[in-house]
Amino acid sequence: MGTVTAVFLAAAIAVLSLMAFCAWMIVHDKAHRVWWIVSATLLGFGIACFIALSLIGAYVDDEGILREPFALIPIGYLLSFAGVLGVLLRIVLNRLQSNASK
Repeated sequence: MGTVTAVFLAAAIAVLSLMAFCAWMIVHDKAHRVWWIVSATLLGFGIACFIALSLIGAYVDDEGILREPFALIPIGYLLSFAGVLGVLLRIVLNRLQSNASK
């Protein structure tokens, strides 16, 4: 397994773990349910972009031009980053709110 593949696999596992955490929080944190749903949706769409990228694939046409859905790469990263940022921000806000109420 190459280094890039190992890094991508580790990132995919981390994002899927965050999605599972979001699903758990959707059930248990009723006050911020919409926040968790939006974060999980962003993460899901980010993963969907990378899955679509690998399913569509890239090829070189008869004229020697590389054909690939390049736009899915930055869109996938942006959506995944926004989802991760949403999860981390909600965790920090929950900690600050619980410390303020003590």
